[in-house]
Amino acid sequence: MYCMRCGRQIPDGMAVCSFCGTIPPDVQGQTGKMPQAGAAADAQQNLNGRQAYPARQTPNTAQQGYYIPPQGYPVPQQSRQPQSMNAQPPYGAGPQNQYPVRQMPNPGQNINTQPGYPVRQMPNPGQNINTQPGYPIRQMPNPPQPPLSAPDFSGAQGETRETPAFVSENPVQPGSVPVLENTVQEMPAPQSSQPADRYARDRFAAGFSSPENFPADISQGGAPDLPQAVSPDDPLSGYGMQPVGGTSEKKSKRLSGKIIALIAGAAALVIIAAVLIPVLIHNAKQSKYNEGMAYLENGQYSEAAEIFTSLGSFNDSEQMADFARIERDYAKIDSLADAEQFDSIVGILNARSDYYGDTEKGREAKKLAGEYKKLSEAFAAKNSGDYDRAANKLDDLDTLREKYSAQRCLCLAHAAEEEHNWIDILLNLYAIQSGDADYDFLENPQDDDDAIAAGAYYTADPYRFDQVITPLDEETRSLKDTAITGLKYDEAKKQLDSGSYIKAMELFGNLGDFLDSKECLERAKEGYESYKTTYAQAEEYFNNGEFYKAKKLFMQIPEYEDSSQRAETCVQELPENGAFKTGSGSGVNLKIVAPKGSRSVYIKIYNSDRELAGKVFLRPEKSSTLKLKSGTYYMNVAYGTEWYGETDLFGDEGTYQQLLNGTSDSFKLSSGYTYTLELLSKSNGNVGSKNVGGASGM
Repeated sequence: MYCMRCGRQIPDGMAVCSFCGTIPPDVQGQTGKMPQAGAAADAQQNLNGRQAYPARQTPNTAQQGYYIPPQGYPVPQQSRQPQSMNAQPPYGAGPQNQYPVRQMPNPGQNINTQPGYPVRQMPNPGQNINTQPGYPIRQMPNPPQPPLSAPDFSGAQGETRETPAFVSENPVQPGSVPVLENTVQEMPAPQSSQPADRYARDRFAAGFSSPENFPADISQGGAPDLPQAVSPDDPLSGYGMQPVGGTSEKKSKRLSGKIIALIAGAAALVIIAAVLIPVLIHNAKQSKYNEGMAYLENGQYSEAAEIFTSLGSFNDSEQMADFARIERDYAKIDSLADAEQFDSIVGILNARSDYYGDTEKGREAKKLAGEYKKLSEAFAAKNSGDYDRAANKLDDLDTLREKYSAQRCLCLAHAAEEEHNWIDILLNLYAIQSGDADYDFLENPQDDDDAIAAGAYYTADPYRFDQVITPLDEETRSLKDTAITGLKYDEAKKQLDSGSYIKAMELFGNLGDFLDSKECLERAKEGYESYKTTYAQAEEYFNNGEFYKAKKLFMQIPEYEDSSQRAETCVQELPENGAFKTGSGSGVNLKIVAPKGSRSVYIKIYNSDRELAGKVFLRPEKSSTLKLKSGTYYMNVAYGTEWYGETDLFGDEGTYQQLLNGTSDSFKLSSGYTYTLELLSKSNGNVGSKNVGGASGM
């Protein structure tokens, strides 16, 4: 007889198949249960409503303690642990798979996600055994439980086999682990012959009408190893179980099928990659492109430029990268201008002009580039010390002129410094501070500071400028200090040149090494030492009655000791009217009348031998008469207000003349006559006059 499950030949009257443990129908009909199986037979399921044929059994993965046949017999491979009946497919899964999924008959489990195989299904309704989308659901019956007790081999063709004894003949409960007490004895190998109509009997026993409906192998808890349908020559190949004999040939066929399946899967992957990868790459680039556009809208040009540059030629990324870089660089102009990097700004604006071309933005960028080029030249001149050229360049600006007007005033201040024009330095510094680069505050002051600055400019008073100028930075502070010091230097020079050595020494002593202040200080000290000599000479003049000469020397050294007071004592009191009166004889009377006004008169009369014949001092509007011999005389007259003695007379402030008689400088006086000489301060007097050069000419 043949086993209705595995198709192998077993001895007639055999109670249990020695290969798969199935109870033959005739034994079931006699006993209703397997020998020593207990309640295990009750687990048999009715397949398609036909009670006459027993269901093929698969292991229940929820239980443990399966039957172990004697050594030397093939054992169907079954999972001893609960696990998913669907392993990870080696070829991928998805709607692009070319093959439907084969399924296994264990209900409740997803038994196949392997792509590339037709779906094998079992007829148990209500159980979804295929989770692969796009395919109809094939169902199978609940598999019967495996036998839990050892079969009896005593009647199999006279062979004697020893059955392993279990701890209990009762069915093993789920969760329990049975323990074997005896080891399996070695048994002779079964016969390898198989009936010619094996396929027909197996199909009939299982209740299937064709090999395509034959159940898949669930012995490994997953999909079958090879992508092939059940062969009529080997109905068990779909289960991954082999009968005794022919094993090598079957494995070779399965290996060839697996290689074919791998090649087919690899080809499918190549096709999928060829279609899917470009789509994924395009979508990723589009996402980055959108991100770059969002950065542009937010004005984040640096981030946008980085993204568009990384996208290369995708869409218009190259053009958008150029645009982002142009706008990014344009936003840096103010910071570059603060750093005086004008050449970089010119490059940015030229690139912007080229990008926008003959548009409003392009023309504006071109014009602004020209302005920054002039600005670059101006600052280059300033940095080289050519302040006049720098000021002219800045004055030539158009759009940027107002913005850089303070720099223009600063360059003018530096130029004034080189020329020692201290007052112009202060003028430009105040213009920078007030924001009035056109100096309107000089003619139209707007507040008190403007008025003070204008007054200080016109009076060259450094101390007034110092009140209103507040330096803005270190450069303007240095210029202000230079200007104030320069004004003090000019004052010290005046004192030195006038002989005021003490004042000059004081001023130059506070100027340090400003210009030639040290040299000037030495000159002032030398001058101060000369004061002693001057003072001594003045005293000598004073003691000799040369009071005016003494006064002049004392006045040259007013800071030295009591020179100022001594100069005042050199002025003598005015003599009385008629003082110093003398005559040389008698016979001639000469009346002299002083002119009106504030000036006094001192007159000297010389004879023909140029000897003094008489003299007299007259107060203003007074008169005096001298007695003289008849003869020829010459007359000299001095006029003045301050008297310094008969030597210096009225000093350098007096008027000294020789009287003229018509065109002659001599007067002839006859004896017995009285002559009146009226001295007038006007040119229409009765006598003429000519200058004689001071008191020494009298």
